[in-house]
Amino acid sequence: MGPNDDSGLTLGNDAYHSLCPDKGQFPHHYTFTVYALSVAKLDAPPESSGAMVTSTAKENSLGKAVFISRYGR
Repeated sequence: MGPNDDSGLTLGNDAYHSLCPDKGQFPHHYTFTVYALSVAKLDAPPESSGAMVTSTAKENSLGKAVFISRYGR
């Protein structure tokens, strides 16, 4: 994995590597959804897909909040 930004910071393989707009591009929109769960831990193995984790979270959800942000460089 190459640098994540101009600082030369390199993230490890066990991290989420978000898409980042190139310098000069219009800002990108990012949507974050946070679930309040009825369980302490989701019953989803580490190799589960994002869709599987989301489905399991929805099954155990007490509520959710959605945050939309813009980011540009």
